Amino acid sequence: MIYSDDNYYLLAYESGKFKHFRVDKMESVKLLELIDREGREEFEKVDMAAYSKYTFNMYGGKIEHVTMVFQNRFVGTVLDRFGRDVVIMKEDAEHFRITVSVAVSYQFFGWLFGLGKGARIIGPESVKEKMKKVLADAEKMYG
Repeated sequence: MIYSDDNYYLLAYESGKFKHFRVDKMESVKLLELIDREGREEFEKVDMAAYSKYTFNMYGGKIEHVTMVFQNRFVGTVLDRFGRDVVIMKEDAEHFRITVSVAVSYQFFGWLFGLGKGARIIGPESVKEKMKKVLADAEKMYG
């Protein structure tokens, strides 16, 4: 069970990947006999505290080390999102830089976009390109 964004989620493993289910939207739940279940070894590898830091609204994606630059005013926002153990490096007098593991997804890009001009991805290039594509697709939709 994971508590995130005021909701409880069941983290499940099926067909070789993790899936999330909002507990309040589940129906006809029943306790089954405890058996040796699929994914037991995968669950043992998961650091649940870290897992909730790099997923955004419980949406998965490829886990990547992403470097971002933020305006100094967002230091509290970054600490709230990624935890107090995140390494913050001075970029210049008005900005700081972090590198964190994130599940690259539309929700991650949406969170970053919500910070406006106060945040940007600087690496890796593949994640920057994905963000550019998401923004271009949105412009086409609304342009």
